[in-house]
Amino acid sequence: MRVTVLPRSPEDDSPITFHFDRDVVRIGRRRACEVRLPDRGVSLDHARIVRAGAAHTLVDAGSTNGTLVGGDRLQPGRQHPLRSGDIVHIGPFRLLFEIDAVVGETTSEETANFARRMLRTLGGSTDCPYLEVVSGEAAGARLRLELREGTAPYTVGRAPDCDLTLVDPDTSRAHVEFVRDFAGVRLRDLASKNGVLVNGRPTSGERPLRHADQIRIGATRMRFVDPVEEGLQAIGDLPDADGPPEPPLWRGERPALALAIGSLLLCAGFWLWWMR
Repeated sequence: MRVTVLPRSPEDDSPITFHFDRDVVRIGRRRACEVRLPDRGVSLDHARIVRAGAAHTLVDAGSTNGTLVGGDRLQPGRQHPLRSGDIVHIGPFRLLFEIDAVVGETTSEETANFARRMLRTLGGSTDCPYLEVVSGEAAGARLRLELREGTAPYTVGRAPDCDLTLVDPDTSRAHVEFVRDFAGVRLRDLASKNGVLVNGRPTSGERPLRHADQIRIGATRMRFVDPVEEGLQAIGDLPDADGPPEPPLWRGERPALALAIGSLLLCAGFWLWWMR
């Protein structure tokens, strides 16, 4: 099956497409969901697509704000048949469901990258990731990791022409570099003499970075900060919102109700007097 998150307007990013060959696909705000939708209007576990043979159904998992297919609101827990081409509305998102031959499943890494793109599109975070030196001679320094043309890397080391120069005898002239692209930031050790520690463990070659990773180069400690990932974590930790508020009573409804009750009491009193 194929699930495509459609752009909200022509100015938005291109569609995001998930591919699955499994019997259950979970949709929601939770990190573990196969289709992760990072918005407060989406429940942690919002809905799921269930495959049984050649048939596919959509089930609302008791979401706060509901799930719509073709304008029809689903009853929680009740299976709704899905046809190829159906449009599903969940929070601010429109999802196109299609049945097709699967060419490789969407990985959890791709799902995380898709969630980052969606959060940027929704305006959840526009700040770029950065490195913050937390100890050493350069404590307090920051290196912003903007997208560069051709994904040119940022170099950290002892040489004066590095993007971040460290006054540290245990650091190589060109010790490590950071490559940023649309998928995130990767760290690459430049065959340094004393190596690189990430979260206390030696690393070699290239590895992706995650928000709050701790990096040690010689006597210098740095922290990797990714505002988009930080925003995703914050959204994923929020409990589901309360349901939509009950509509307020019409202004004249309370007086009319009081008048009706008073009339009933008056009639009852008159009837009791008449029957004495």
